[in-house]
Amino acid sequence: MRLNDYVSSFPAGGTIAASFDRGLMHQRGAAMGAEHHGKGVTIQLGPASGPLGRAPEGGRNWEGFSPDPVLSGVGMAETIRGIQSQKVVACAKVRSLASRISAANANQS
Repeated sequence: MRLNDYVSSFPAGGTIAASFDRGLMHQRGAAMGAEHHGKGVTIQLGPASGPLGRAPEGGRNWEGFSPDPVLSGVGMAETIRGIQSQKVVACAKVRSLASRISAANANQS
């Protein structure tokens, strides 16, 4: 959340995905949703899916859950269910090409 104080730092998607625990994924989403709702936020920009994580210099790999599409799908679904259980709309982000962003930016300099 921008322009706010006393906000929590939640584990990255990859950290939660490594647990392979659907319940934990849902709890994380519910906790994020509860915090957003408590701050008066009605739409949360997240969770994020991807990038594939093949290029570590991509810079946004930590946002996604996993290069595995099934694990990413489960992570996205459980997180969205958790967020929306708190009366906050989850606006999923898809970063399938984010691993190419740094290469594109490097060519511009």
